Amino acid sequence: LIEMSNSPGPVADWHAQVTARIGAVTANRCIQVVRAAYCRAARLDRSLPAALPTSAVTMNVEDARQVGIEDWSAWRKQWEAVPSPTRRAFHILNLLLGCRPGELQRLRWRDVNMKVGTLTLVKGKSGLDVAVPLSLPIVQGLRMARDGSHHVMGPSEWVFPSPKGGHIARGNDGLSVAGHGLRHTFRLAAVEAGADELLTGFLMSHAPAGISQKYIPMLLLREGPAMRKAQAQISAKIMSLLNLSSVK
Repeated sequence: LIEMSNSPGPVADWHAQVTARIGAVTANRCIQVVRAAYCRAARLDRSLPAALPTSAVTMNVEDARQVGIEDWSAWRKQWEAVPSPTRRAFHILNLLLGCRPGELQRLRWRDVNMKVGTLTLVKGKSGLDVAVPLSLPIVQGLRMARDGSHHVMGPSEWVFPSPKGGHIARGNDGLSVAGHGLRHTFRLAAVEAGADELLTGFLMSHAPAGISQKYIPMLLLREGPAMRKAQAQISAKIMSLLNLSSVK
């Protein structure tokens, strides 16, 4: 910590690298975590320098484009220009599912049940395994991921494998909105589609406040047809906004 405070340049360089590789908003949040952690440590250890290790960082400007898609036509062109079909599939499914990017990265084929028409997000932020229904565009996106990765790398346990092994890495691939921005866009599309707010929360793997977790699977089971309808509504709205007839 003392070294970071006395030499803040590498921290600023790291912020720039995260900005280039992942995105401006994520880079800013990383710096905020570093700053908060240092301030906490400095309150417990008075020997730490007063200068923050983040003092050399110029925070990125954040605007609405980094929160959700505004220009759908421009985003579609950016998405179609992504050369890797695996990465294209990752971004379109991030948008169609509204899940956290990390949950989608860790998705394995054993978690996808085409016969039942669900995929399971394993141990997400809520700590629960959440099964979400598939719409036709989501199924098409999964097929794109399978065909693209099998053609280049062969069979893999991961839906989105990396050529270096393991699952796919983060990256915006030149998209103006990616990652959590697509999750926010899903929420906005759900509102425009008229989907029920509670069901939308379940589709996004939120655990609702005030409901015991042991009752959540019962509620999901009871609301299964309604959840499938909500998923189909939201997918149809997103495909309409993108002016796409199918994911391919």
